[in-house]
Amino acid sequence: MKRPNIWAILAVTSLLSACASAEWSIEPTPARYGMTKSQVREAMGSPYRMETDARGNEVWYFERGISTDDDGTERTKELSVTFMFGRVSGFGDTVTTTRTTTTTSPN
Repeated sequence: MKRPNIWAILAVTSLLSACASAEWSIEPTPARYGMTKSQVREAMGSPYRMETDARGNEVWYFERGISTDDDGTERTKELSVTFMFGRVSGFGDTVTTTRTTTTTSPN
């Protein structure tokens, strides 16, 4: 039995990941560890949502981009910024997928 060529697999994987990441052309986050809430608000504006996580830390959410596929699937990319003792303790991007369907009524 012939073994797969590892270099060919790596090349294809790299190509596919480059195509997948091309969908989101987003600037790097200005959030940095240790920033205060006022510094984050000055750098990024007001969050569109604020929550408290299970550990009692405040988490701010900022919309980073929206993409809609041909089938109606909408993806929203957001940045979450977590504060501990009033300073940034963590941040990261997440993608939320929403499937929209349309219905037509007979006339």
